Amino acid sequence: MICGGLSLSTGDITDSCYMFNGDRMCLESRQSMLVKRVGHAICYLDHFIYVIGGKTNQMVCSKLCERYDINQDRWEPISNLNYGRSRAGITTFKHTHNTKSIYVFYGNDSIQITNHTIEKYSL
Repeated sequence: MICGGLSLSTGDITDSCYMFNGDRMCLESRQSMLVKRVGHAICYLDHFIYVIGGKTNQMVCSKLCERYDINQDRWEPISNLNYGRSRAGITTFKHTHNTKSIYVFYGNDSIQITNHTIEKYSL
């Protein structure tokens, strides 16, 4: 999935989303994200695509998070991060007791200072 980023024609932050269709070898438009953002982290886990943080239209690092249901072509808000950040690393982890987490590493704040925290996002 390709979502958000900057528009090539206007330079504005976008909320557009596209999914690659391997059968047709093309990008197909999907439901737009709830929040326009750039520099966000993205990961896949169990038929959902998670979008974490990033910068909004005000170029402020956001705590906002959302997830995309691949089967329903629908975005929904999920709990916020503790710290707004952009350009963070992200990974998923399935624990032995069938619980799942997303870990968000570092990133930058709104004035480009490195955030040295790691957040665990329990699902």
